[in-house]
Amino acid sequence: MSAARTAMTAVKDMHRATTFEAGNEKSIARKEFGTMAKAADECITKVSGIDKVGTQVVKQEDTGLLAQMIAAMEARLAETTS
Repeated sequence: MSAARTAMTAVKDMHRATTFEAGNEKSIARKEFGTMAKAADECITKVSGIDKVGTQVVKQEDTGLLAQMIAAMEARLAETTS
């Protein structure tokens, strides 16, 4: 469970860093950083259950998908150790 949380934190950090570099006029690879930022954004929106629609953000009914998955896995682990 810790690994899943750590992975999402890393993706969020990657999104922040690549978005910054994509907007940096002195960056040596703005287009490439933009592509990486978009990929990280898509990963985050897929896992969190949020869809981006233009300038709006629309939450699906199934929000917090990652949190729900982690809780379910923790429950299964607790059952097997009992």
